[in-house]
Amino acid sequence: MERQQSRSTEWTSNWNGRFKTGGKIRSTPAYVDGVIYAGSEDGNLYALEASSGRLKWRYFTDGDLSSSPAVVGSTVLFTGGDGHFHCVDRATGRLKWLVATGPPAPLRVHRR
Repeated sequence: MERQQSRSTEWTSNWNGRFKTGGKIRSTPAYVDGVIYAGSEDGNLYALEASSGRLKWRYFTDGDLSSSPAVVGSTVLFTGGDGHFHCVDRATGRLKWLVATGPPAPLRVHRR
């Protein structure tokens, strides 16, 4: 068992192996009820059991995922490099709805 330490929490991992994605994870994963939700540059949102590292499900998009997912109730919400805002079921990873947002663009704040 490996013990990990961070500024906000201490946790232990019983993972026997490492989970690998086809790309880097650049955003902050979400952790809710023993499940880690993480987007990867390989275009997938992964749901992993925190205690074992076992893959629960994977949801594929047509672009890299560099935004942090948000978990609200029974849904996981995130934007992708594919120009869409995704809402998937937290338990199954199945798409609930999808909204086209256009290509990625920087956030701009205008003064009045």
